[in-house]
Parts: sequence; C-alpha cells; structure tokens
Amino acid sequence: MNSWELFEAMTELEDDTILAAAQTPPHRRVRFRPMLRHLCAACIALVLLCVGIGVFDAEAGDATMRWTRCIREDWVYYVFWNSPVVTPEGAPPYAPTWLPENYALTTDWSDETKHSYIWSHRDNEMESIWFSCSYVGDGHQHGYGLGEGTYTRNSLVINGIEADHYMETDTGGGWLVWIDRKEQILFAVSYHNGAAFEDALRLAESIQRTEGEGI
Repeated sequence: MNSWELFEAMTELEDDTILAAAQTPPHRRVRFRPMLRHLCAACIALVLLCVGIGVFDAEAGDATMRWTRCIREDWVYYVFWNSPVVTPEGAPPYAPTWLPENYALTTDWSDETKHSYIWSHRDNEMESIWFSCSYVGDGHQHGYGLGEGTYTRNSLVINGIEADHYMETDTGGGWLVWIDRKEQILFAVSYHNGAAFEDALRLAESIQRTEGEGI
C-alpha cells in the first residue's frame, strides 16, 4: 500500500478512531471486525509514519476540516482527509497586494487547484519570496522543505488566522503556512537567501481575493 492508497483508506475512518490509534499503547490488544481490519491498518500505518519517523500533531485537525501535520526530518507535510466540502475547480483567486521594493515577478504558475508566484530581488535573483495557495480536500498532501539544518516552529496570526512559522536557524529563511478552513484553502509564503521575514509577513498579510488579477 503506497501513501496515497493509505490516505484514501483513511477517508472511511472517523477522527476518534485515528486519534485513538495514536494514543493506544503498543501492548494493548484490540479486536477488530474483519471488514475494518484494512482500514485500521491504514490508520495505524499513518500514525507510525508520522510518529515513528517524525511528529504526529493530534490537535491539528478540527471539526470542519480533517487534517494533520507531519514533520519528517527536513520536511513538513499537511495531510487532509474526509473533507465535508467539495473542492472547487481552478486555482484559488488570491494574490498579495503589496511587494517589497526591488522585487520583480519571476514565476507565475497554476494548475487545477494551485497558484504559485515567485518574486526575486532585482540585484540578487537567489533572494526570493514565494507564495502559493491551494484548494485542499480528500487525499491532498502538501509538503514544504525546511532545509538541511535545524529550524524552529512557532505560531502567529495572519489576517485573523493562526499560522505556523518555520524558521531555518542556519540560513534565516523560513515558511509561513496557514489554512483558511471556511474557504478550504492552504496558504504558504516562504522567504530565502536574504529575504527578510518582516517582508514575507507583510506580503502574507496583504493577500486578498483578486478574481484572477494578481500584482
């Protein structure tokens, strides 16, 4: 069973079952009805994937959107399942309305569910700020590289929504990641190679619905 098959199998499981699997001692034996064995195995496999190798955040999900945060080595993954809302078609029509000085758009890319922008400094193309927004739904998984060094994670608020801030302690770069549960959109902003956290945060706070007209 690969990771996508595992996530699909989990769509048949309730949140309480998943969290119970994460909290059940390994020596405890539980009798399962035959029809649930494969689903429970998938649940336990995901828990082992996130707990045995990294971090399983049992409090990440909520009542309206079922998701979890997994940290494996130098990557963080946001995994979604059993979403009660049908994922809209097309990329979310959101973009920042502010940019730091001397930055120019170098990449504008989108597909069926995601839109991404990259802005680079005019005097140093390696210095960049990246923004993406993605609709999320059943079986969706989004990963963000944290670099090969150490990092810290803390929480802050962006436009009234709690966000995760991952900062690479060696390079000073990092990620801002937050979820608009009402719109069912995952937002991310990264800053690298000299780009300032303050600029990335201000850019993130300027993000608005644009109806396809980004800056």
